[in-house]
Amino acid sequence: MTSSRTLRKSNHHNSKDHVDEQQKQDLHTSDEGGIVNTLNNSSHSTTVLSFDFSHVNNKHTISVLLILLIFVLGWKWLDGGFSSHSYLNWKPLSRSLKLMNQLKGHDQLFNTSLMAFKPLISKITPSFHNHVLQNQKFVETLKVGNETTVLQDLIDMSIYGGPEVQCNHMDTALIVLFILNRAEGDFMSLKSKCLQFVKDSIRFENILDILDRINAFIQRDEESHSKSSISLKKLTILDQLKEYCLDFLGTNSDQLGYEKFVENDPRMIQYFKPAFKRKKIRALNLTEIVHPVESHPMSVLFKTGFEGDLEFHLSNRKIVKAHKTVLLNSNYTELHGLILNNNSTIVKENEEMEYLLQYCYGFLDRVPPRLLIPVIKKAHQYGMKELIHLLQPLLQITVRNFFEWSHELKDVMDDLSLRKQFAEFGAQYGQSLFTVAKNFNYLKTLHSELKNDIIIAYSNQEKH
Repeated sequence: MTSSRTLRKSNHHNSKDHVDEQQKQDLHTSDEGGIVNTLNNSSHSTTVLSFDFSHVNNKHTISVLLILLIFVLGWKWLDGGFSSHSYLNWKPLSRSLKLMNQLKGHDQLFNTSLMAFKPLISKITPSFHNHVLQNQKFVETLKVGNETTVLQDLIDMSIYGGPEVQCNHMDTALIVLFILNRAEGDFMSLKSKCLQFVKDSIRFENILDILDRINAFIQRDEESHSKSSISLKKLTILDQLKEYCLDFLGTNSDQLGYEKFVENDPRMIQYFKPAFKRKKIRALNLTEIVHPVESHPMSVLFKTGFEGDLEFHLSNRKIVKAHKTVLLNSNYTELHGLILNNNSTIVKENEEMEYLLQYCYGFLDRVPPRLLIPVIKKAHQYGMKELIHLLQPLLQITVRNFFEWSHELKDVMDDLSLRKQFAEFGAQYGQSLFTVAKNFNYLKTLHSELKNDIIIAYSNQEKH
């Protein structure tokens, strides 16, 4: 005997559920002998799996049912039903921040004029952060002018939307390699371009000048970095470049240019012995392993709270760390005021504030239904229209909650999109809303423009 089986999924995004009570009841009732029964409560969908194949004798039928079950489990997994964490929104934020006047002292590198939001850089180029930007001795000994300009350009191209540093001049190329000498695994493309430029530019006429610059940089590099540094035990980029130049001198010592430009130069005395027996130019290649970069470093920064300089003490007793630099880089001037007008590093807020902070960092957790209205109101308070529009599809307006929600969101009704959503529902289900005697008292609570929009929406429906 083959019994009828259907597979049903409760969907709390179906607006008709709130009007048709019979349909809602159907959605909460599984067929006898069903494979999957899906329950829906106020906060989430819970899938309860039950299997009863005892009365099925046909092996083919069992196989089909198992395939169907696997399909359901796969769909549920893709839908996020079994995931430990799912996101309502994940913005493909660029890493680019804006250099802001308010942050000049805040993000200043030691006693220099250089600016860098180091917490974000640490997630993008960790070696550059640890061995360069965190090294006060190194940063402060950079020569003001070309060297400090190149370092700021490297910072800008990482997080401030600046163009890539161009390695089209020997001085710039060598400074880049000097600054990035310890940034193992970072800026690999740029380092390769600079190495190639120097290599292609080497001539007898300039090789001693290049060697002198490299030696000077190596000495400064060693003086600025700890002797116990693991990276000091390895052959650095500058060391490899020096070896390449010595290979070039030794291998090409029989060429005409050697005698004219190199052999009789007093500077050659220090290089003659180490270059003398070299008869082969070894390949000059980067052997560093590229650092894996977080696909969304801003969200990682928020979740770890790394070097956060603001603490939001929420009403649910949760403490959320944030960064002034990130929040001031948002487009929300109301949020800027909260930061700039508050001398304290602690801000007390309601728990819904966490979702606004997440949005500033480019992601958004699924908002619990009980917090949906508070988050929308808080987003309106801080001028976050995009966040309001993102949350709108989650507003499942019903005949039962229409007046309550429209009253709670009264101050948000100046948002045309939100008002339109309520107006269209009011026009569509007006007979259920406005013919019930107990609802008459609620009519006066409606936003005046919402009333007008409902009338307009209703008249438009009548025309069609």
